[in-house]
Amino acid sequence: MKNSVIGKCVSLGTLKKHKRGSLSGSKKTTVEAHLSTCDLCSYTASSLDTINEQELEEDLTILKKNISEKLFDSKKQKRSSVGVYRIAAALAFLLTIGFAIRFSTTTVAPVDLYGQYYQSYEIPDALIRSTQEKSPTVSPALASAIANYTKTPYQKSDIPTSFDNDPHQTALAKLLNGLSELEKENPQAAIPILEKVEATKTKYAEDASWYLALAHLKLDNSSKSVNYLDKILLLGDGFYLEKATALKAQLLE
Repeated sequence: MKNSVIGKCVSLGTLKKHKRGSLSGSKKTTVEAHLSTCDLCSYTASSLDTINEQELEEDLTILKKNISEKLFDSKKQKRSSVGVYRIAAALAFLLTIGFAIRFSTTTVAPVDLYGQYYQSYEIPDALIRSTQEKSPTVSPALASAIANYTKTPYQKSDIPTSFDNDPHQTALAKLLNGLSELEKENPQAAIPILEKVEATKTKYAEDASWYLALAHLKLDNSSKSVNYLDKILLLGDGFYLEKATALKAQLLE
């Protein structure tokens, strides 16, 4: 286990404990002795309430300027040549800490992004009702997929087969079968089904690309997820364009 006092500087966690008064014994003595000689840690300790994530999100140049001004303003009366070199070293290390905090606070695991972006597919009410009517307008395969996905009953014998040759209905049936697997937390089974839909020229290909991106996200495969997001972005428009743009940006952070 690493010592909480790393090299010559104190970790932020230890500084917070010191501020709360939860350090004792030799560790407290060591930290207090260090704070009396280190501009970085003494500045950080006094600024724990004001250092925030928004500041850490700023551009490197702005961040450097802001911290430099704070450090130099706090040491106006002690600007010896040794003090200037010490502050410069402290600034460099504080920037390192800042970007470490930024990474830990803004990076989101793929599985968490999946939960953030996944939403159940919305099937038009007219299609759902059609599976329950005497003269349905959907094929048996699609009716079965709708019933399975929405958990609604239907009578297969009441549905004609005249719609079996509609490529859009075939694609939607496959899409819903794949999404049913995703709903059951089974992305590996969903992927090959959704790939077949994505390869079609139907209006459901974009839906398949989006859910394939999410399925690979669920499997912690960001690179494949980005590949499918790129296919959506290449369309230049579409229902998922905004979401795909935002998700890709988060994956590439």
